[in-house]
Amino acid sequence: MKNSNTLLIIVVVLMVLCTAATGALLLKGQGSAPATAPTQAQNERNTLAVSGTGKETVNPNVGYIELGVETNDKDVKTAQKKNADTMADVVNAVKALGLEDADVQTTRYNIYPRYDYKVTAEGEKQEITHYEVQNMIKLRVKDLGNLGKIIDAATEAGANQANSVYFDVLDRESVYNNALTNAVEAARQRAEIIAAASNLKIVGVVSINESGSYNYYARNMDSAYLAMSAKNSTPIEAGEMDITANVNVVFEVAPK
Repeated sequence: MKNSNTLLIIVVVLMVLCTAATGALLLKGQGSAPATAPTQAQNERNTLAVSGTGKETVNPNVGYIELGVETNDKDVKTAQKKNADTMADVVNAVKALGLEDADVQTTRYNIYPRYDYKVTAEGEKQEITHYEVQNMIKLRVKDLGNLGKIIDAATEAGANQANSVYFDVLDRESVYNNALTNAVEAARQRAEIIAAASNLKIVGVVSINESGSYNYYARNMDSAYLAMSAKNSTPIEAGEMDITANVNVVFEVAPK
């Protein structure tokens, strides 16, 4: 009888413990749910990709000319000496019109042997007939009113080679920054129009990529042009140039 009472007490205690544990689990279930990893839908953002272009049209304030001297002689040293003397005259002539040392830059110096090819009984032969020496310089002209005069002075001093003349702006970076600002504004305006038509609103910027370019006026010159300029004054017109910035912008959008 005593053993039966002891067993009954043990059973009752176990039932009480199970009831308490079950209640605790139920109370825990009524609290906050454990945090879960965000779903793919929560990570995705609605985006709108647009492009924008900004342009600044300016008057150039600097010109660049590439011209030079070519000399020929059977003796290479003589050809070099003739070239050096003539180029010195050219540089002195343009500096007399206001160019400084920093405005004159050598861009190319070449010595070419020129051959004569003959076919004889012994086979094809070649022999050097003369040497050709070319010395090219680039001139930076900040006073565009002197551009034609500088070309004329260089030609009169012996310049007989020319490539081109082109124009630019010394403060190109600041002009480009203005164009870049206009490009970003154009992109945002375009995005706002598209978003409004789609019942969306812009809430942020995801990424921006930019690129730029500028169009300049260039005039090709050659030896014949220089020969003509030696007889007539050379008119050079700078015209206008466009500096352009382009951006690609990805905006984040959300429903209104």
